Amino acid sequence: NIVASAKMVITYCTVGGRSGHMCQVMTNESQAPSGKFGNLLGGIAGWLHAGGSLCDASGRPTRRVNPWCRAFMDLFPVAGVELACDELQPTPVDALAFVACGCNV
Repeated sequence: NIVASAKMVITYCTVGGRSGHMCQVMTNESQAPSGKFGNLLGGIAGWLHAGGSLCDASGRPTRRVNPWCRAFMDLFPVAGVELACDELQPTPVDALAFVACGCNV
């Protein structure tokens, strides 16, 4: 079990909302000690805005990001970031309120 063997599990998503929820679920349902789970506040968008770097599944540096949906692409006005988004994926219903509020990172 990956969670049992890990020192800490960090969840992340585009802006931190979905991963924050998952972090809370894992914390509540786990027998792991307190502090075993964490969430990347602000998600990948916040990480890049703070100057964080990324790597691909092979460990090579990358600047390619797959935001959750096209509506979140405006959160990445970071120079050098390549955005890849599924053209066919509609904006998920639970993203509509965020998009409608005009919030930005």
